[in-house]
Amino acid sequence: MFVEAGNALQEDMERVLDGADFKRDCFQKIQRFFSMPNDGKVAVLHGQRRTGKTMLLYQSIAELNDYDRTCFICCQASDSIDEVFDFIRKNPQ
Repeated sequence: MFVEAGNALQEDMERVLDGADFKRDCFQKIQRFFSMPNDGKVAVLHGQRRTGKTMLLYQSIAELNDYDRTCFICCQASDSIDEVFDFIRKNPQ
């Protein structure tokens, strides 16, 4: 499991997104989800490798521009959903 938040997340995203203007078809749907009022949202995006999942989430997070309240968690197939939720519960900031 890989976790980034705050300044580290913002710096990594700026490096990755440099010059990436293309937005996927589902970008607007994800933006609507993130913009609805509800603290504590969790978005899970899964799919095949190298299909743009990280780029899509990075673009959505950049649009929110709220790095202090955003955490990016990248999981592998060996990570269980229980481990992810345990991490979130133990690190509420």
